[in-house]
Amino acid sequence: MSRLDDLITRARQLPVNEAGAQRYVAELARWARHDEPRRSRVPWFAGGFALAAAAAVIALLLLRPDRAAPEASALRIGERVAIIAEPNTRYRVLAAETDRTELFVERGTITARLWPGAAPHRLALRAEGVEAVATGTVYALQVDDHGASVHVHEGKVAVTRGSEHAQVAAGASWPAGAVRRDRRAADQLLALATPPAIALAPITHDAAPGEEPSPIDAPAADAAAPHAHAQAPPDAPPALSLKDRWRQARLLRGQGNFDTAITECIAIADAKDATWSPIALLEAARIELGPRASPERAIALADRFETEWPSHQLAPEARELRCRALRQLGRADECKPRR
Repeated sequence: MSRLDDLITRARQLPVNEAGAQRYVAELARWARHDEPRRSRVPWFAGGFALAAAAAVIALLLLRPDRAAPEASALRIGERVAIIAEPNTRYRVLAAETDRTELFVERGTITARLWPGAAPHRLALRAEGVEAVATGTVYALQVDDHGASVHVHEGKVAVTRGSEHAQVAAGASWPAGAVRRDRRAADQLLALATPPAIALAPITHDAAPGEEPSPIDAPAADAAAPHAHAQAPPDAPPALSLKDRWRQARLLRGQGNFDTAITECIAIADAKDATWSPIALLEAARIELGPRASPERAIALADRFETEWPSHQLAPEARELRCRALRQLGRADECKPRR
């Protein structure tokens, strides 16, 4: 059976408002009239009506109120937080660090999950004048024409608005009387597997042909240190080249793990490699200026680029990034002209 036949079969099972159907068919008939001779009208109208009927069937199925909406994708932010943003939601990530994750919601709804871990982690969803903080839970912050509201699906959330403080338990909402949200986004987050810890391997230089790779910043041999030449444990992760570390940093950024991505980039920059270090240093500055919303740190990294790689082909881009960060801070007069 074709897709159209299947849709028509399903449509026949739907209840039909007879009066509404008659009005719709009459409108189709008026719409299909033309000035051709009478003998050609019936076949043309029949074909046009069949196409219009098929379109109406498809529209009925697509617009049925009980038709499930497609699920939004979950986005990982760091190692312990995942969020789902509903369509047309405007938000920005204020912080994504090992001990805290903060988001600001301008409009729309963000549902967030914080996984437990060995160390405390503070998850804060903010709106204008409102902050909702949790240390292990699933909850949503919604901002609409009525203001901000918080809906807790698991755990407890501390909500602050000015001098007002409230503890909101699972199944409750804030403020009192706020319209309860459905659990689809929360259930989708709860179904996610616990993210594995990311183990970082030691850095190595990319070896030239015929050379053996050597560790970066390896400690010098010390006669007073009896374990200076101790072998690495057999289960230690294999050393990665700078190229592989760069790929790993890009992957971490794509996963929203900005804190670890910057750590990787800085480690590559510290290697002083003419190929990969400048690229990684500029990438760290981009993350600080963009997702991390930290123009001060972006400026510091751009200044380091200027000091260490002033003649590199990416130096003009680093200077332009520095100017953008200065403009964000209202210090555009400190911007250096591009060379």
